[in-house]
Amino acid sequence: MLNKHKKRELRQLWFGASYYLQLAKELKGQVQTELDRTTAEIADAFSVRVPGAESPDYKLAVLGAHIASAGIRLGSVHEVLDTENHKRCRDILKEDDADEVISKLDASLTSCVSILLRDNVAHVEGDNPKWKRRENYLAKKTYRQLYEAVVRDLSDTTKQLETKGVL
Repeated sequence: MLNKHKKRELRQLWFGASYYLQLAKELKGQVQTELDRTTAEIADAFSVRVPGAESPDYKLAVLGAHIASAGIRLGSVHEVLDTENHKRCRDILKEDDADEVISKLDASLTSCVSILLRDNVAHVEGDNPKWKRRENYLAKKTYRQLYEAVVRDLSDTTKQLETKGVL
Protein backbone atom coordinates (compact mmCIF):
# COMPACT_ATOMS: atom_id res chain seq x y z
CA MET A 1 0.00 0.00 0.00
CA LEU A 2 1.29 3.42 -0.92
CA ASN A 3 1.22 6.15 1.71
CA LYS A 4 -0.10 9.64 1.09
CA HIS A 5 3.37 11.07 0.44
CA LYS A 6 4.23 8.42 -2.19
CA LYS A 7 0.90 8.91 -3.94
CA ARG A 8 1.50 12.66 -4.13
CA GLU A 9 5.01 12.08 -5.47
CA LEU A 10 3.74 9.64 -8.09
CA ARG A 11 0.98 12.02 -9.17
CA GLN A 12 3.48 14.84 -9.62
CA LEU A 13 5.85 12.65 -11.61
CA TRP A 14 3.00 11.34 -13.77
CA PHE A 15 1.72 14.89 -14.32
CA GLY A 16 5.18 16.06 -15.40
CA ALA A 17 5.59 13.13 -17.78
CA SER A 18 2.15 13.76 -19.29
CA TYR A 19 2.85 17.47 -19.66
CA TYR A 20 6.20 17.01 -21.42
CA LEU A 21 4.77 14.33 -23.68
CA GLN A 22 1.96 16.71 -24.67
CA LEU A 23 4.59 19.35 -25.57
CA ALA A 24 6.41 16.71 -27.61
CA LYS A 25 3.20 15.76 -29.40
CA GLU A 26 2.53 19.38 -30.35
CA LEU A 27 6.07 19.85 -31.69
CA LYS A 28 6.16 16.46 -33.43
CA GLY A 29 3.76 17.71 -36.11
CA GLN A 30 6.22 20.43 -37.11
CA VAL A 31 9.03 17.94 -37.76
CA GLN A 32 7.07 14.96 -39.09
CA THR A 33 9.43 14.49 -42.05
CA GLU A 34 12.50 14.53 -39.76
CA LEU A 35 11.41 11.96 -37.15
CA ASP A 36 13.48 9.13 -38.58
CA ARG A 37 16.72 10.95 -37.86
CA THR A 38 18.77 9.64 -34.95
CA THR A 39 19.63 11.43 -31.76
CA ALA A 40 23.31 11.12 -32.74
CA GLU A 41 22.68 13.23 -35.86
CA ILE A 42 21.28 16.07 -33.79
CA ALA A 43 24.05 15.78 -31.19
CA ASP A 44 26.54 16.14 -34.05
CA ALA A 45 24.81 19.32 -35.20
CA PHE A 46 25.61 20.86 -31.81
CA SER A 47 29.31 20.04 -32.16
CA VAL A 48 29.51 22.77 -34.80
CA ARG A 49 27.00 25.36 -33.56
CA VAL A 50 23.66 25.81 -31.85
CA PRO A 51 21.12 25.35 -34.64
CA GLY A 52 18.87 28.28 -35.45
CA ALA A 53 15.40 28.28 -33.89
CA GLU A 54 13.64 27.65 -37.19
CA SER A 55 15.85 24.77 -38.28
CA PRO A 56 14.71 21.15 -38.10
CA ASP A 57 17.78 20.35 -35.98
CA TYR A 58 16.72 22.86 -33.34
CA LYS A 59 13.15 21.59 -33.30
CA LEU A 60 14.32 17.96 -33.04
CA ALA A 61 16.61 18.93 -30.16
CA VAL A 62 13.64 20.51 -28.34
CA LEU A 63 11.49 17.46 -29.17
CA GLY A 64 14.22 15.24 -27.73
CA ALA A 65 14.35 17.36 -24.58
CA HIS A 66 10.58 16.96 -24.10
CA ILE A 67 10.76 13.19 -24.72
CA ALA A 68 13.67 12.87 -22.28
CA SER A 69 11.87 15.00 -19.67
CA ALA A 70 8.84 12.72 -19.87
CA GLY A 71 11.07 9.64 -19.76
CA ILE A 72 12.99 10.86 -16.72
CA ARG A 73 9.77 11.25 -14.77
CA LEU A 74 8.46 7.87 -15.88
CA GLY A 75 11.75 6.29 -14.85
CA SER A 76 11.27 7.80 -11.41
CA VAL A 77 7.73 6.41 -11.24
CA HIS A 78 9.06 2.95 -12.05
CA GLU A 79 11.74 3.32 -9.40
CA VAL A 80 9.26 4.43 -6.72
CA LEU A 81 6.86 1.60 -7.60
CA ASP A 82 9.76 -0.85 -8.02
CA THR A 83 7.86 -2.40 -10.93
CA GLU A 84 8.72 -5.72 -12.52
CA ASN A 85 9.60 -3.85 -15.72
CA HIS A 86 12.02 -1.67 -13.78
CA LYS A 87 13.68 -4.70 -12.20
CA ARG A 88 13.87 -6.55 -15.54
CA CYS A 89 15.35 -3.54 -17.30
CA ARG A 90 17.95 -3.00 -14.58
CA ASP A 91 18.86 -6.69 -14.83
CA ILE A 92 19.26 -6.40 -18.60
CA LEU A 93 21.49 -3.36 -18.23
CA LYS A 94 23.77 -5.19 -15.78
CA GLU A 95 24.55 -8.00 -18.23
CA ASP A 96 27.99 -8.21 -19.78
CA ASP A 97 27.19 -9.71 -23.20
CA ALA A 98 26.75 -6.63 -25.40
CA ASP A 99 24.87 -8.40 -28.21
CA GLU A 100 22.50 -10.03 -25.74
CA VAL A 101 21.83 -6.69 -24.04
CA ILE A 102 21.05 -4.97 -27.35
CA SER A 103 18.73 -7.80 -28.36
CA LYS A 104 16.88 -7.67 -25.05
CA LEU A 105 16.66 -3.86 -25.11
CA ASP A 106 15.18 -3.93 -28.60
CA ALA A 107 12.55 -6.40 -27.38
CA SER A 108 11.86 -4.29 -24.27
CA LEU A 109 12.31 -0.72 -25.50
CA THR A 110 8.99 0.46 -24.09
CA SER A 111 9.73 -0.80 -20.59
CA CYS A 112 13.39 0.29 -20.61
CA VAL A 113 13.29 3.59 -22.48
CA SER A 114 12.51 5.72 -19.45
CA ILE A 115 15.37 4.20 -17.47
CA LEU A 116 17.78 4.63 -20.38
CA LEU A 117 16.72 8.26 -20.85
CA ARG A 118 16.96 8.96 -17.14
CA ASP A 119 20.46 7.52 -16.93
CA ASN A 120 21.53 9.35 -20.09
CA VAL A 121 20.26 12.75 -18.98
CA ALA A 122 21.86 12.23 -15.57
CA HIS A 123 25.16 12.17 -17.48
CA VAL A 124 26.24 8.91 -15.99
CA GLU A 125 29.19 8.66 -18.29
CA GLY A 126 32.78 7.63 -18.30
CA ASP A 127 34.83 4.76 -19.54
CA ASN A 128 32.51 2.09 -18.18
CA PRO A 129 31.63 -0.09 -21.21
CA LYS A 130 28.10 -0.70 -19.91
CA TRP A 131 27.38 3.02 -19.76
CA LYS A 132 28.94 3.58 -23.19
CA ARG A 133 26.76 0.79 -24.57
CA ARG A 134 23.64 2.53 -23.25
CA GLU A 135 24.71 5.86 -24.69
CA ASN A 136 25.50 4.30 -28.07
CA TYR A 137 22.22 2.39 -28.03
CA LEU A 138 20.20 5.58 -27.54
CA ALA A 139 22.28 7.45 -30.13
CA LYS A 140 21.09 5.00 -32.80
CA LYS A 141 17.42 5.41 -31.95
CA THR A 142 15.27 7.71 -34.01
CA TYR A 143 13.07 10.39 -32.56
CA ARG A 144 10.07 8.43 -33.80
CA GLN A 145 11.18 5.28 -31.94
CA LEU A 146 11.82 7.16 -28.71
CA TYR A 147 8.58 9.14 -28.89
CA GLU A 148 6.48 6.04 -29.55
CA ALA A 149 8.20 4.07 -26.77
CA VAL A 150 7.63 6.85 -24.22
CA VAL A 151 3.97 7.19 -25.32
CA ARG A 152 3.46 3.45 -24.72
CA ASP A 153 5.32 3.66 -21.41
CA LEU A 154 3.09 6.51 -20.25
CA SER A 155 -0.02 4.56 -21.23
CA ASP A 156 1.18 1.45 -19.38
CA THR A 157 2.23 3.50 -16.35
CA THR A 158 -1.11 5.32 -16.26
CA LYS A 159 -2.89 1.96 -16.06
CA GLN A 160 -0.58 0.81 -13.25
CA LEU A 161 -1.19 4.01 -11.29
CA GLU A 162 -4.95 3.71 -11.78
CA THR A 163 -4.86 0.11 -10.56
CA LYS A 164 -2.97 1.20 -7.45
CA GLY A 165 -5.48 3.99 -6.73
CA VAL A 166 -2.97 6.78 -7.41
CA LEU A 167 -4.87 8.34 -10.33
